[in-house]
Amino acid sequence: PAELETFAAAIQDKCPLAVPKAVGFLDGTWRDTSTPGGDDSSVQMACYSGYKKRHGITHQGIVTPDGLMRYLSLAWEGRLSDSAVYLRAGIDSRIPFGYYVLADSIYARTPRCLPIVRRTAIVNNAQRAFNAAVTHVRVSVEWAFGRIKNLFAGAFAVPKDRARLRSQSPGAE
Repeated sequence: PAELETFAAAIQDKCPLAVPKAVGFLDGTWRDTSTPGGDDSSVQMACYSGYKKRHGITHQGIVTPDGLMRYLSLAWEGRLSDSAVYLRAGIDSRIPFGYYVLADSIYARTPRCLPIVRRTAIVNNAQRAFNAAVTHVRVSVEWAFGRIKNLFAGAFAVPKDRARLRSQSPGAE
């Protein structure tokens, strides 16, 4: 808890409008994958995002003010939204009672996840100021995911011409 108090104080210093006891920033990231092969169409359906019109996987992460990714989920089906992954992965239960993570507006509000207010739902200047302040400090989670994507870029490389690759694979007819 002493470390959590340090994180909460750091966020309050940078963002006085943030909720006291906010200890980190939550976000999800998407990674393209090749179209899953085989005869099981349920795998293809699970990985296909109708929103992105591609196959992929998604991860959730929590970054603390020191820039470290303190939590990174396993891969989840690409068809799931960030909020759905957060709820299904039980990330809320990993955050100690009385502390919170700040998230973007796509997330559902839970006892330990406080998303910024959707632009269409802003009704006053206080909400607008809160969004601006939190968005400014939340950028650290975007940077952390960017570093991970750069470090492991080869592990997630997807050929541009997937059809050509499949037709050249051994045993393909």
